Parts: sequence; C-alpha cells; structure tokens
Amino acid sequence: MTEFKENSEEILSFIKEMEPLLNYDFEGSHLVKNIEHYFKRRFNLGNSVLVTSASMAFYTAILSLNIKEKSEVILPVNICQSMVNCVILLGFIPVFADIDDDLCMDIGDLFNKVSPSTSIIVFVHPFGFPLELNSTIAQCKKLGIYTIEDCAQAPGALIKGNYVGNQGDFSIFSFGQNKPISAGGGGILSSKNNELIQKARVIAREGAQNYPNFISVGLNLSVNEIHALYIYFILKSFDEKLILKDKRIERYKKYFTGKLNYVGDYIDATTGSKSIFHKMILKLPDTMTEEECVKFNKIVSANTIHNFNIIQTALTNPPFKVKFVNQYLEMNNRSELAYLPDSCFPGWRKNLNRYLYLSTHDLVNDKSIDIVSTFILSKLSSS
Repeated sequence: MTEFKENSEEILSFIKEMEPLLNYDFEGSHLVKNIEHYFKRRFNLGNSVLVTSASMAFYTAILSLNIKEKSEVILPVNICQSMVNCVILLGFIPVFADIDDDLCMDIGDLFNKVSPSTSIIVFVHPFGFPLELNSTIAQCKKLGIYTIEDCAQAPGALIKGNYVGNQGDFSIFSFGQNKPISAGGGGILSSKNNELIQKARVIAREGAQNYPNFISVGLNLSVNEIHALYIYFILKSFDEKLILKDKRIERYKKYFTGKLNYVGDYIDATTGSKSIFHKMILKLPDTMTEEECVKFNKIVSANTIHNFNIIQTALTNPPFKVKFVNQYLEMNNRSELAYLPDSCFPGWRKNLNRYLYLSTHDLVNDKSIDIVSTFILSKLSSS
C-alpha cells in the first residue's frame, strides 16, 4: 500500500497525459486505432484489427471467410489446442497434417490431406521460424482454399526481406503470456484484402458498421483502454526486446555450437531471412535411441525445476489426442480422423522426444542460461 501511495501521483499524472488517446467511439478508442496503425506500419502488413486474443483473431477470421457448412480446416498436428477449439466451436472439421524435422508443417503430407471439403489451411511460423509460403499459397489459391498465417510466435521474423504475415489471406499475432510481444493478452488480425478485414472488423465490433447500423451478427472483442495502453508501450519497446533476445540466443550458441544441433538458424543476409527464435530448440544426437531421449528429457526436466521459466521438454500431445476432439469427429461421422495411431504422423512421432526447447523471453537472464546450459552439457557427456 505504501508503494502505491508513493507512486499514485505519478500514475494519475501519466493517465491524465494519456487521456486524449483514450477518447472512445464505437470503433474503439484512439489508442486502439493507433495500435492497429502502428502494427500495420511496423510490420508492413495490411489493415489490422486489435482483439482480445490471437484465438479470437482466428475465430473472427474464419467467420469472415463465410465458408460452407462442415468444411475442413487443415492445421499442423503440433498446433496450439486453442486453435482447434475455434474450428470445433464454429462447427467445422479439424484435419491434421504431419510436421517435418524443422517442426513445421510437412507440405507433402498437407496436400495429401486436402479434399474437396477443404476450405482453410493454417500455416504456423513455429517458435519464431519464418516459412516461405508463396508457392504453397499460390497452389492453395488455385484450389480455392483460403490460407491463414499463425504468426503468434514470430512477429518481426523475416523471409526474403519481408515480415511474416504478408503471404496468406489473413495473419494472426498474439500479445499473450511469454509470446515475443507479451502484454498479458490480446491479439491482432491482419489482411491486405480490404473487403475481408472490413468484414472482420464488423464482426469484432458487435456486428456494426457504424453505430447503430448493425449489419451482421457480431462479437464484442474490443480490448479495454487500460490493457490497450499496456500493449501500446510494449509495442514501442519491441525493437529493444528483439536485441536482447538475439543476445540470449548468442549466449546459448556459445554453449551448444559444435556440441548439439539446433533447429533452423534462419539468418541469411543474402536473402534477408531471419528467425526471432521464440525458442532455442536443441536436437539430441541421432545416436541416442528414443528411449534414451525420453530418459534424458526426464532428467533435465527434474533437475532444472528452479528454471521452469526457461526450459520445456518434449512436444505436447497433438490435438487429435484430446478426447473431446475424437468424440467431435465421431459425432460428425468422421471417425476415420479420430483415434489415429502415431504411425499416421511419423514426423511428429520421430521428433516427439528428440528436442529440448529453451526460452528466450524477458524472464530469461544470463544466469539461468548458464545454469541450464551447463547442466544439459554435463548430463549429455555422461549419458
């Protein structure tokens, strides 16, 4: 309480200073509009809409595309479960494509999963790695399939000089916990198709074009002004955060270069491609059996518990493992998509326990990097 009293005048002064930005109309506060415009300019994107989360950005994008009933949406098998939930809540069918050794969607398996019912394909730029999608997306367009880029873990990543999020019909970004732009929640939906983004804006603003002109069923996905203020200042410091993230990556590399391979350097000055390394992903030696990898993961996890904010071991179970998803697919007479054996996803199965995921977010410091890296190498040399 004492601390609040000491800072209360400063806080009130700050709020008063920002008050002009908080003036509100039906399409949002001036601050919200500034965030949308800033995001568009900073990452050279199309028009953007600020909403309450990346999941709701995805939900809104699907609604905006107005796809036919019982359409199929293809997603990588290691995608966040919340994305699958959105597909199910809207009554569509989630279909999963395998991943490759870079933990990105296997494009060959993707097109094996395409059917006449496929309406949307979701491409993820995982762990900060940028994907070159132009030829793949061109093929999707020929098939009449919409594409959505999930850039939640990769804002600022470059592919051939262009920021991720500029290739699909829609792109989504996250301000969620421990994301590269972490502001405790919130998300951005972006598109260079003005008609699509306008539909999305109407849906996200309760279905109204201009109050009280309601032109469709909509949602109230507006971010409140106090949260928007926080997002605004986090965005303003993003370039500095990227510099610090690069320094953490370089510190990891001093420990592991020449000792363990890591997934995707993705820094190529000649082509202008660069990963932002949301996670530093180490690959355990091919000489280790799957059983040895599982054992190693358990040892590392058990002995680095005091650094829980830095390390994650093993891929999470893919969404089709979730009981409800299987029940949903059966209910829709698509049991052939449910209860799939691991052999149907050899890439996922192969990579399940072969990687260690080391964080680069703001809570990671030099000391925690040193402790975890030294421990991993010591156990590796004794295994």
